Amino acid sequence: MLILIWQKFSVHKISTIDNIPPVVMKGGDPYIRALMRTISTSEALDSNPYTLLYGGKHFSDFNRHPNQCITIVSGPHKGECSTAAGRYQLLTITWQEKVKKYHHKFSNSVSITPESFEPQIQDQVVYAWLKDHHAWGVDIAVLLKQGKLNQVL
Repeated sequence: MLILIWQKFSVHKISTIDNIPPVVMKGGDPYIRALMRTISTSEALDSNPYTLLYGGKHFSDFNRHPNQCITIVSGPHKGECSTAAGRYQLLTITWQEKVKKYHHKFSNSVSITPESFEPQIQDQVVYAWLKDHHAWGVDIAVLLKQGKLNQVL
């Protein structure tokens, strides 16, 4: 199967699902980074996952979460609205909550505003959230290192 991936704002063709798009964020725990790629594979396997809206369309303004209400067409929430966007398909309310909680952890390394939805910010917020053992009640990185993927998932 031929898959297109997005890397550094350009499109590349790949031939296997093993070569999913790398996260834009540099550094960090490799186990958490691998989990981020795993999450985005099920949520936004696309040539440009950072600009993906629920339903498959794309947005172009990274100044803030796009907050576009898109009607869900199937499943238990059919007819309801989804604002899911970006590599991790975060809802507007979730994004606002998580960026407010975690942006201080990296704001010195990147020039951001609390509203920014830039690819690096998407990665950094999700990374900080996954590393927050208080949020999950467990240390996800430790579980991954112990091979307890099913428990993490």
